[in-house]
This record gives sequence, C-alpha cells and structure tokens, in this order.
Amino acid sequence: GNGVNYSPLVISSLGTTTVTPTASLTIRSIQSVHPITTVVANMMNKYWIVSTSNLSGLDITGYFQYNDPDEITGTDASFVAERFTSVWNADAALSVNPTTDRIHLTNASNLSGDFTANDAAAFLSDPNLIVSVSAGAWDNAANWSPATVPSLATQNVYIKHAITASASPRAVNDLKISPTGTFAPGAQSFTVGGNWLIQSGGSLTLGSNNF
Repeated sequence: GNGVNYSPLVISSLGTTTVTPTASLTIRSIQSVHPITTVVANMMNKYWIVSTSNLSGLDITGYFQYNDPDEITGTDASFVAERFTSVWNADAALSVNPTTDRIHLTNASNLSGDFTANDAAAFLSDPNLIVSVSAGAWDNAANWSPATVPSLATQNVYIKHAITASASPRAVNDLKISPTGTFAPGAQSFTVGGNWLIQSGGSLTLGSNNF
C-alpha cells in the first residue's frame, strides 16, 4: 500500500504453476503515473512492479486492487490494462473492472513487469525509447532494449537496473530512473537535453564531471 491506500495483488489461484522451494514473488506499488506513458485525460496514478523467480508454468489468476477516486485522474470507465517490460504489452490475461476497481489477471503466464491501467492512448510506443534490461555498464548493448548503446540526443533512456559509467561522454534527450534503478556515471559527462526524473527508490550518484 501507499499512505492510506491499500493496493494489494490478490492471488486466488496458482493453477498449474510449479512452485519450487526457492521460489519468490516480489511486488512493489508505486504511487504515481507510470513514467513511460503519454499523458491523457484518464489515467491511473498507481502502478505495480512485479518480479518472480524459480516459478515455472505460470498460470496465475487474481487481481490488483486500486482506489477510485484517490488514484484516478478522470474516469476509469474506458481503462485497459497493460504490462511494461521494455515495451508495453497488451496481455490477453489482463482486464479492468471499473465497478470493483480491479485489474484482473486470468490464467496469466507472465507476471514480471510493471502493471497499470489507463486509456489506451496512454500506452503509445516511443520509437526513441531505450530501456535497461540488466545491470552493468552503460556501454554494453546487451544491457539495453533495443540492444544498442544509448548515445544520441534524440533518445529517451529509462533505467530499471544498476547502470555504471560510460567510457565516453554521452548525450540523451530524457533520462528517467525507476524505483529499481541506479545510475553511477563516474567521471564522464552526460548531457540531458530533455526531462529528468528520478523516482523514489531510484538513485543517481554524481562524479566530478557530470551533467
């Protein structure tokens, strides 16, 4: 939950999911609009970060509970739910019930990512977006999706992992750090021509010649 609002993920059935002795499921609710969305009239001011490990054959049924009107701008009558990894995914397992204020999961086969609901127009894709997919050096293309080193002033970078210094000065448009992300650019300079965002829980460690 956040403050006075309780926003759980309630799992009613594991279905055919195989749970090992070391299995884990981690959920974190964030009290804000998801940063990789387009602002529209009707939006949810809440999303959930979910990660799993050592679970196989996922077949999850349940729901995310949200709070209307506290966590809704406009109306949720036309909301659709999607899951963000490095792009938005319109999973068939997701649906929204605006009467009960729930995002439903029905036999969901993937539970890793960021979950929220908005009007569909909020989930428009950004062709300039580059998202971290693993921890490591900025200069390693394997740490990004798409697999390219962010280095152009038109690119928008979203850091979800622990990213360390680049070997060369870099310039990007937007730089956003998620609640699970950290960025330590070392002594290299970085130019951010657009917007900054460091969400609660994320961090930026500055060196001697940054930004």
